[in-house]
Amino acid sequence: MARPGDWAVDCDLADGYFQLLTALTACMFCCWASPMEPEQLFGFVVPMFGLCTVPWTFNKALKPLVSFFRRCLLSCWQYFDDFAFLHRDRLALTRLVEKLIRPIFKWLNLSIEESKSHWEPTQTLVKMGYEINLQFCLITITEEKRLKVAEAVQDLAEALRNRHQAQVRWIASVNGKLMAMDQAFVPARMLCFHG
Repeated sequence: MARPGDWAVDCDLADGYFQLLTALTACMFCCWASPMEPEQLFGFVVPMFGLCTVPWTFNKALKPLVSFFRRCLLSCWQYFDDFAFLHRDRLALTRLVEKLIRPIFKWLNLSIEESKSHWEPTQTLVKMGYEINLQFCLITITEEKRLKVAEAVQDLAEALRNRHQAQVRWIASVNGKLMAMDQAFVPARMLCFHG
């Protein structure tokens, strides 16, 4: 998707999944009754965060938006509630942000988390613990991520050395950090794929 020398901006949707309202016709499938008050129904008007289908639904709901941006000759990459927009020309990307990208999000009533968004075109994106250098299409792990993983591994190794045993939560913590790196690497690699 990215080519060496591309420029990028990125944004993060505020409140992620909660920006999608549940259609009134689907609410009956998102309800439950309390055992204490069976006649009283409770339900969600936004997708429940804990459901395994919510990420899939969220991505499917935003797929037409991504397609629209791509039809506007703008490379668009979406990973859940994170978006990155790429373009060959820095100045053109700046104009697209002001004239197309931000107005479309506003028109669709999608709130942007400004503190996590970067609207000034750059050739270095930091996403999910990876630094993506668009000048050369290189992906590296951030120092912060490297230190967190190294610290967790060292703590586990020390526990095993000193006690010859470790709590399950320590092993789970290390495993979680390593698996998160693996899960984050695939979209980062897709963003920088070029052949």
